[in-house]
Amino acid sequence: MNFLLDVKPIENIGGILIYGAQVLLLAVAAVTAILLFFWITRSLYRALFKGGSAGAKAKESVIEPTASHPAGFSADAEIVAVIAAAIAMAESESGGNTKFRVVSFRRK
Repeated sequence: MNFLLDVKPIENIGGILIYGAQVLLLAVAAVTAILLFFWITRSLYRALFKGGSAGAKAKESVIEPTASHPAGFSADAEIVAVIAAAIAMAESESGGNTKFRVVSFRRK
């Protein structure tokens, strides 16, 4: 156990830079290895439990205009409404006097 205490100080700037480069390289390698592990685990999970890639399913499911979604309907308007409702709810929880109420509007 005495070898842990036998640390020689680095005496010149070149040694400090080399030591810093080694530590940086080791940190980058460790982060890369962890990300690679997560990527492989995610790919295996998708292959085993979802039955294929999500990209193929996303290409197959195309939303067609129907009676509930007319041709001029924009999905962006629905997203804006959801975000506005979330902001209103957050403001009402933060101590404001406003009440949060969800109302459904249907086009006729």
